[in-house]
Amino acid sequence: RSRAFDLLMTVSVLATRVKDCREEDRQHLMKLLQYINYTIDDKMIFKRDSKIILEAYSDASFNCYQEDGKGQSAFAIFVTNDGAAVMVKSNKQYLTAQSAMESELMAINDCYKEVIWVKNILEELGYKIPIGTLYTDNKAAICVIKNPNIQNKKHSRHIRRQLFGISERIQEGILSVKYCPTREMIVDPLTKPLSGVRSRKHFERLSGERYEILALNGNNKEDNNWVKSEK
Repeated sequence: RSRAFDLLMTVSVLATRVKDCREEDRQHLMKLLQYINYTIDDKMIFKRDSKIILEAYSDASFNCYQEDGKGQSAFAIFVTNDGAAVMVKSNKQYLTAQSAMESELMAINDCYKEVIWVKNILEELGYKIPIGTLYTDNKAAICVIKNPNIQNKKHSRHIRRQLFGISERIQEGILSVKYCPTREMIVDPLTKPLSGVRSRKHFERLSGERYEILALNGNNKEDNNWVKSEK
């Protein structure tokens, strides 16, 4: 099995249950092992002639750990337009966010630093890298990042320094932050459980495989089948 990013969230959550595991956690672990066995042939695809890009997708789930109120962060970084992600991460947040926006900002802060690192590595290898684009599905977080000085000092004060770091990269022309609808957020299944169709669609995109919609009855995309593209 050459890919493991689809296991990240489940493993991250189960790791927090080690000290106080229950029968429910054991059942979740058994389901995870069954899933691994079922997807043993899954792979990641990298194409030699792909166009070089630098894109990242960042997402967070606010207050998803009931025991301490912390959230889950996830991001993925792509360097080609039709290949697999070169870096994927999903982890429990270290700080307790006070709002969904703060949770998203924490995820973005983790992501943009890795984007800069990947950009520097590729440039050292001789590639001409365009401006990196970081996508998030939280418009409030984008507004605060682009205007960090208007943020109330008493609100989100423990992450204010992070805001200035991201804003500096935007002003330098190294990075841009854009909005991505939640339904199109590739790393969404790495922060929360999703339906089989949606999670499969995003996982296949992360692994570099292309899926097309085969329309059936109705206009709801959730009721459509996803089939591998022959292109």
